[in-house]
Amino acid sequence: MKSNRDRQNITIRVAGERLALSVIREDEEIYRKAGNRLKKKIEALNQRYPTLCVDSIVNLATFPFVLQITRNKFKNKNDGSSSLLLYPPKTGNCFDKELEQIYGDARKLQKERISLYNERYTTISSNIISKMVAYCFAFEIERSEYMKKFQAEHGAAYSIL
Repeated sequence: MKSNRDRQNITIRVAGERLALSVIREDEEIYRKAGNRLKKKIEALNQRYPTLCVDSIVNLATFPFVLQITRNKFKNKNDGSSSLLLYPPKTGNCFDKELEQIYGDARKLQKERISLYNERYTTISSNIISKMVAYCFAFEIERSEYMKKFQAEHGAAYSIL
């Protein structure tokens, strides 16, 4: 466990809400990149769906991150692309069934994480909870990409978990 000296306090904005975080000093860049990734996603969705409320936009922004995490866990090797569709195609072939499984698992993971945060942070409003969850998923993606890059540069024998 890192001591408090090895930690740094930072503030991240998610959909107009300030989230104060205490992070490991060496990981500050990853946290900030995750915040920027989420910010860009929310801004793009705000432009595309100007009539949706902030909570709906945050949930829409979160889902691709959850989907990517789920897809990575599922280790679907059928398509080499990193593009993520919001909804699986409905053509009935075997690949679509696997995609449906991934999407179902992603939706379940998102609901479970929101439920966990609601239980843990009972005094925080649900709209802030959804922003916290969105940020956490964006961070997981950013950390995963950082780990891949680190291992490519330093060899697979290194692990930063």
